[in-house]
Amino acid sequence: MSSSFVEANAKILLQLLKSVVTERYKRMAKEEVLSRFVTHNLDPVLLIDLNMRMEREAVELTEVSLLELVSSDRMLNELQKSSSRIQAAYQEIYGENVVEDFSHPNLIELRQRCFQKRIEFYNSFLTTNQICSNPLELGALAFNKAERFQKKLSSLFDVDRSYADELVRQTSATYRFLMRRQMDYEILKSEEIWLEYKTEAFKEPQALP
Repeated sequence: MSSSFVEANAKILLQLLKSVVTERYKRMAKEEVLSRFVTHNLDPVLLIDLNMRMEREAVELTEVSLLELVSSDRMLNELQKSSSRIQAAYQEIYGENVVEDFSHPNLIELRQRCFQKRIEFYNSFLTTNQICSNPLELGALAFNKAERFQKKLSSLFDVDRSYADELVRQTSATYRFLMRRQMDYEILKSEEIWLEYKTEAFKEPQALP
């Protein structure tokens, strides 16, 4: 795979991911479903920035797996480091009153699985054998069929839900209900936005009259 294709399509993919992340929080704010402990205790922009940081790391890990001869041990080490960094950043944002330990082994393990599923999903975008001009074209060429796209996406959301479930278990009793609501809506809004993207990317061309 040409490095020029990978690098160019990685930029398009990051544009797509930025739009998904920012639109998710815009919709949650508009529909007043951001949890009170978020809006009252931290700036939601911090969550957007951290989510984008996670997505950038996932894309970078995907590039590493494609552009370098990487051993399984080294890849596992990179996943562990990325997972630890992201969890530490969440700890800094939320504080111990909400979740005592974002670095709990169960959360680290599930964060690694979230990264792994993203690498599998993003691999298809980055291995498209031509440089695309926009995210819709990239998705259509990467997956060819909406069914293939949905299968990979559903697998990703399955792991995200597992992480959310464990995070809720690790949340203090005072905030557990609010965290449950927050995580459910984050995933719901993400699914909505990706469904809209799938509909546009795999739209059948209209027949000529």
